[in-house]
Amino acid sequence: MFTREMGVSLTRYRSRVRVGRAMDRIEAGERALAALAADLGFADQAHLTRTVRAHLGRTPTALRGLLTGGSEREATRSDVRCRM
Repeated sequence: MFTREMGVSLTRYRSRVRVGRAMDRIEAGERALAALAADLGFADQAHLTRTVRAHLGRTPTALRGLLTGGSEREATRSDVRCRM
């Protein structure tokens, strides 16, 4: 029923929400990816990295660089949110 209503599986939706929270915290300056992964319910930093890459096409570290890159920031933030 969830998949029919939301258009994605419960697992995919949950991952999408966790990736969104991870991106918010990375944008806010979170540096410790292992701690971030643990806080958000990922098995480890590698699981966080794989999941973010699957949803957004880039690693958390690469996205951090784009999100804090100055003039590209707004366009990049919009692009990151659209992919989710």
